[in-house]
Amino acid sequence: MLRTVTGSCLFYLGLVLVTIPYSFIALLCLPFPRKTRYKIITLWNRFIISWLKITCYISWKVDGLENIPTKGPYIVMSNHQSAWETIAFLTLFDPLVIILKRELLWIPFFGWALSMLDPIALDRGSARQSLKQLMREAKKRLNNSECLIIFPEGTRVSPNKESDYKLGGAVIACDNNIPVLPVAHDAGKYWPRKSFVKKPGEIKITIGKALDTELITPKELNKKIKDWIEKHK
Repeated sequence: MLRTVTGSCLFYLGLVLVTIPYSFIALLCLPFPRKTRYKIITLWNRFIISWLKITCYISWKVDGLENIPTKGPYIVMSNHQSAWETIAFLTLFDPLVIILKRELLWIPFFGWALSMLDPIALDRGSARQSLKQLMREAKKRLNNSECLIIFPEGTRVSPNKESDYKLGGAVIACDNNIPVLPVAHDAGKYWPRKSFVKKPGEIKITIGKALDTELITPKELNKKIKDWIEKHK
């Protein structure tokens, strides 16, 4: 136990020491094209994942890499168990457009760097307006051949629990006739939600074959996605 606590302390110490100066590097990337900014800024993500392995002995293994489309657009839809996947997935797939609460961009240093990735930042004040904004922005990004990542559960869910999958991601996919890449993982076993201490082990990620969104309703697609993820997580 002492080893895991010490490792977690070292991890967060490194996280803070790297994030603050790197946020200024991210801001300097503003004049560059988005793909260039993405490659530079996600070096931070690669460091954090490597630092996690060094300090907390958490590694990861991926099955199904051959299922990742060679070019976009496509929508990654995954279960959501921890902060780990929000960091690691940006290094695993093509440049992704992330969807987040606008308030996250106001966090000093971290939020400033995050804004350089051109996320879809939603105003959660009104659910209806937020959904309209999401649909509008998602269509614009997909038309630009950019890929999205959506966590249909909407919030982090413990590994041993099952939750409802929100329909928004499936609606976006069907309305725009964009394939969905289902992804399942068990990161919550090692980086538990609302827990400071990390547990050593190997995170397993499974990437399924892209799901066609032609001739299927959003409700049917959402069930298909949920059934696949719950089976493989």
